[in-house]
Amino acid sequence: MFSLPGFVPELIGRCRKEDLLFPLLDFLVGSVDNISAMEFKRYDSSCYQAARNASVWGKADPSLEDTVNGILRFMHRKGIVSVAPREFDAITAGR
Repeated sequence: MFSLPGFVPELIGRCRKEDLLFPLLDFLVGSVDNISAMEFKRYDSSCYQAARNASVWGKADPSLEDTVNGILRFMHRKGIVSVAPREFDAITAGR
């Protein structure tokens, strides 16, 4: 496994135009220092969450499961993965 500063040069050396990560190379190269600086950052967002929840326009963050399902749905639609995402009704029916 690579450290983040070591990962970017490794990615540059291995990534080709046909790779799925290729469009992200410029972002990673330009952002590695900012991402590294925040790697171990921890903070309390309870004040933000309280203000968001008190607002009539506030919208709760999606669950991890909903987020991953959305990513999987996108990847399946683009032919990146062959695993079909579970539909929302199937997820909630099992609870």
